[in-house]
Amino acid sequence: MLNCNRRPLTDSLVGPVQPRLLALRHRTHSKYVDPTTHSTNAITSFWLSSDAENRSPDAANNNSVNSGNSTLTRVPREGCLLPKSTKDKQKSNENHAARSERNRVDQQCYRDRQRAIQLGVKRLLKEIENLRRRLRDLCLGKESRRPCRVVTDTLKFAETYIRVTSDGEYRVGIDIERQLLEALRNSFARDVVVGDVSGVDALMRQFWRYLQYFGEPRMHLEQVKETVQGVVNVTATLGLT
Repeated sequence: MLNCNRRPLTDSLVGPVQPRLLALRHRTHSKYVDPTTHSTNAITSFWLSSDAENRSPDAANNNSVNSGNSTLTRVPREGCLLPKSTKDKQKSNENHAARSERNRVDQQCYRDRQRAIQLGVKRLLKEIENLRRRLRDLCLGKESRRPCRVVTDTLKFAETYIRVTSDGEYRVGIDIERQLLEALRNSFARDVVVGDVSGVDALMRQFWRYLQYFGEPRMHLEQVKETVQGVVNVTATLGLT
């Protein structure tokens, strides 16, 4: 309720006059208005003080920091965030180091696998050669035949080879020559002696000379005798024309 009581007027004194708008709007805050001046500075100071009272403590602290009387505190270097470019460069270096390490491990694994494969290939080739030698021994019957039988079969190979080659059947003679050479190398010692010739290769060269210089050489086996174990004496006749 508005107070309509006014002070009594005198001839020498005029009652206090207030602006109508301010009087209606700020009548409840009359204690903050200077009754003698009624200036707007008093009202402005009221609003400023009320804003300061209603602010939160955090805002007050921020204002105190931003004021000229406050002191700045140094932030530790460890807590500072690195620039984006520095982070990207550091991450790129880490990725490059990890990629290099991974490539080194892959190359080492590749070299180990390659070395293992090479050793496996060598082992397989050696096993294949042993199996081939075993097959030749089985085909020739080296384990089950007596030395006299081995010598007899080998000389028959030589006789057939000489006859076929002298008749002009060179293709058949090549196959028999290969079989004869294998039989000589697998069944006889390296220093086998036939007449004045010693060695398997020398014996094959002697056969070639007979075929080259003579028209129709003929070989006839006469006697095979085993003197001691592993030593055989053979008697054969070679006819040349």
